[in-house]
Amino acid sequence: MSDSDQFRVDWAVEAITVGTRHRHDLGDIDALAESINQVGLLQPITINRDGVLICGARRLAAIKKLGWRHVNVWMRMGLSDTLSALMAERDDVVLQKQYSRVELADMYTKLKEEIAADNARRKQASQFVDGQNPLSDGDADSAPPSSPRSDSR
Repeated sequence: MSDSDQFRVDWAVEAITVGTRHRHDLGDIDALAESINQVGLLQPITINRDGVLICGARRLAAIKKLGWRHVNVWMRMGLSDTLSALMAERDDVVLQKQYSRVELADMYTKLKEEIAADNARRKQASQFVDGQNPLSDGDADSAPPSSPRSDSR
């Protein structure tokens, strides 16, 4: 496949036609929406030149839940026939390799370490050191100009 067979384009979410899907249970869309809200859409949705969804039904449901009006998609020119579209839909799900239990445990351990380190950095940044607030600019160099007194009787 050449680069001219695919390109990224900003597309109106409501203009994406879902059509017939073979996955009927989309699973936990709330968790996916929260992830997309926090870190962005990591893998673009794929559509054909007619705006028909090829890959990314769960991602599309999540961005709809978030209220997005536009999304950056991969438009693939060679996926307009039924066979190619079905193969792409299958490959998007079936060929993804899940983490093993050991890999998940390693990921969990690393996440715990990084969260603890991040919490320690945040705590340190918010602490007063030697009576000084690290978020302040320190003592004033000079007093503000004095305003003339008004005589109020």
